[in-house]
Amino acid sequence: MDNRYTIVAAVMIALILLVGCGAAEPTATATPVPTDTPVPEDLSIDVPRRSAPVLDGTLSPDEWAGAHEADLTGGGTLLLMHDGHYLYLGLRGESDSVGSICVIRGNELAVLHSSMGVGTAEYKQTEEGWRRTRSFVWTWWAATDDSLAQQQQAEFLQEERWLATTFGTGSTGEMEYQIALPEGSLRIAVIYFAGIDEKTVWWPAQLRDSCRNTSLIQGRAGGMLGFHPEQWVAIRPLAND
Repeated sequence: MDNRYTIVAAVMIALILLVGCGAAEPTATATPVPTDTPVPEDLSIDVPRRSAPVLDGTLSPDEWAGAHEADLTGGGTLLLMHDGHYLYLGLRGESDSVGSICVIRGNELAVLHSSMGVGTAEYKQTEEGWRRTRSFVWTWWAATDDSLAQQQQAEFLQEERWLATTFGTGSTGEMEYQIALPEGSLRIAVIYFAGIDEKTVWWPAQLRDSCRNTSLIQGRAGGMLGFHPEQWVAIRPLAND
């Protein structure tokens, strides 16, 4: 285990103990206040089709060549591509960070969290707002047994329909996600949080909903949150390279 992993692990264990295991709900101030900034009518992008990258936490130029590239507000880069079955996200920031991806597929809204472990929270829309129907349950890849870790990842992908690299994997400040493409529409919002610097960056720029809720990003799913998927980006997978 290298020094980078050891330091980050210590910080994140403390973070999870402080904010991930408490019973209290996130405070209202943890969610950005909505603004009057107009939301573009067509928040959608064409995502190119490419060969699937190896999810190893390193954004290899040959694997990610031709991917759609976007800027993360606050600093950093987001890469997007698909292989006909999965959407792939490549995140690049200044340091190892927490990934928190908001996804809505049809009527299913999920938050896909990756830090030292991975977990999914789910919400259902009600008259009062988006009510939590599933809290985060953490899965940790085996650190000393590559064969077991690969088996865990394959099972997680089959059950959860997504996968991500975690802390200490690959290159510093880089993270990769693999998300199953649904038959219908797909909208996403991306959050990247550096726990050491307490810096949050996001995409798209106009995002002003509970995807940016600090407690949610840190792995504690509030019982009722204010999501606005109309602020997220619709993914249009292109048919050919």
